[in-house]
Amino acid sequence: MTCPRCGSELFDGSSPCPQCGYADGPAAAETFSRYAAQNEDALNGYLSYTAGSSNGSSENRSAEDPYISSEDRSVRDRDTSGEWLPYASVICGALSAYSSPMILPGILLGITSVILGIIGRSSPKKKLAVIGIIAGLIGLLLSVLVVLFYIGIFKLVYDFLFGGFGFRMFSGW
Repeated sequence: MTCPRCGSELFDGSSPCPQCGYADGPAAAETFSRYAAQNEDALNGYLSYTAGSSNGSSENRSAEDPYISSEDRSVRDRDTSGEWLPYASVICGALSAYSSPMILPGILLGITSVILGIIGRSSPKKKLAVIGIIAGLIGLLLSVLVVLFYIGIFKLVYDFLFGGFGFRMFSGW
């Protein structure tokens, strides 16, 4: 069964329409017509919002929609463009620490984590941004320590081979 007013699907036994409030019977019709006469603009705005957009976007919804509370309106109108930055900073910092033995990815992810954390400090998740900055700095430090370790190992091998311990020892034979 469909509603004669808005055309939405009605479930069995449901007298008032869940979309527009239309109900069967003379008393219900009179109540609805009185409500519709008083709230025609609001009802038309609501119907155009519910029937006009299939993807759920708010392009048909006016700012004066009476069916939206002020809390819902503030959530809908909130700027969420930079709220992902602290999360990305923490993820890049963790990946930087994890990939520090590969040096270049560790350094690049560490720098990215620090930059995203600094920019993300202006979002409501300030503590998370600071954690991302610290994680990025730890990843950078680990990458630098790995570089120093590799340099030390190469220096030891070089000194062993060419510094008197390796081939020079056997050169008298």
